[in-house]
Amino acid sequence: MFKRIWNLISRPAGYVGKDLQGNYFYEYPSTTSDPRRTRRVVKYRGKTDMHEVINRSRELSVQWKAWLTHTRIHPPTLEELQMDMARRERLAHNVAVIEARVQAEREERLRLIASQHEQIYTEQTALSEQISESQVPDKNQKTSSLTEKNDAGRHSIVQTKKNQEKQYDHDPWVPRPASDEPQAWSPRAASRG
Repeated sequence: MFKRIWNLISRPAGYVGKDLQGNYFYEYPSTTSDPRRTRRVVKYRGKTDMHEVINRSRELSVQWKAWLTHTRIHPPTLEELQMDMARRERLAHNVAVIEARVQAEREERLRLIASQHEQIYTEQTALSEQISESQVPDKNQKTSSLTEKNDAGRHSIVQTKKNQEKQYDHDPWVPRPASDEPQAWSPRAASRG
């Protein structure tokens, strides 16, 4: 008898359970013709303004939402809610670790690109300085170097043409360079057999 009185005091009619935030959940008998569709209610801890509920500043756990909407048959236990909270904390930690790793990789990539740009810039400035120094020769050297350059240029052109012809003779898959001269079309007879 004492136990029944204690249960009535500690567990009001329809009491089902509570969540980790201290909200209480109740289930009352159905008021419709379907006895399976009971009325499930949440009583928020402390004073609750309806704007807080509508704006979702007071968020319920997914398990209790599923129970309230009759998607879930049995109400969640405190152990289940605690396990879900621990899972969410692990997930948040893992997401933070992955984001930190991605950020570090992004910064490293930007550092590499910046160093490559800096290296290219220094090489270009050194090359332009060498070119500007080599373009100020004496007049005697200038005329002799021009004739040497012309002879070397002619020789290199002849050599490259010979190399190209050799390359095209040996490799049937490399296309031959197109001639500048137009050629007439002459059909060939097909050979059979």
